[in-house]
Amino acid sequence: MTVLLHMPLAAAVDTHHDAGAERSERCVLRAAAGVVVTSEWTRRLVLTRYPIQAHRVHVARPGVDRVAAPDQPVPGHLICVGVLSRHKGQDLLVEALAGLADRDWHCLLAGSLDRDPDFVEQLRPPSPASATSAASGSAAS
Repeated sequence: MTVLLHMPLAAAVDTHHDAGAERSERCVLRAAAGVVVTSEWTRRLVLTRYPIQAHRVHVARPGVDRVAAPDQPVPGHLICVGVLSRHKGQDLLVEALAGLADRDWHCLLAGSLDRDPDFVEQLRPPSPASATSAASGSAAS
């Protein structure tokens, strides 16, 4: 059996330590003939956290087909793609963008809203009026 591991459970469950999940994951990963992870960061985390031989853990980065970029960049348009969760740090992006109130920008946070609903609520602006008055742009999720 080969395991495809996007994110170790212990890293994804950042609100509290779940020792049972970590034990179960350790058991599965030790039994696997190989482990495929999606980044060098995840590989290092797995090798640090679990007693697995390094030659059994392989990185296969997710990818997409390349498309031509627009001839002219669209100034002030940002997109952040990924599950909306504390470990991804979208709150830091929103905080940094709030400091650019004198600039015209728009940021789209694109990702799953159901993994960490409390965190998603923290990212939402208090009201539509404050999203545009706090900055020339807006943060959307």
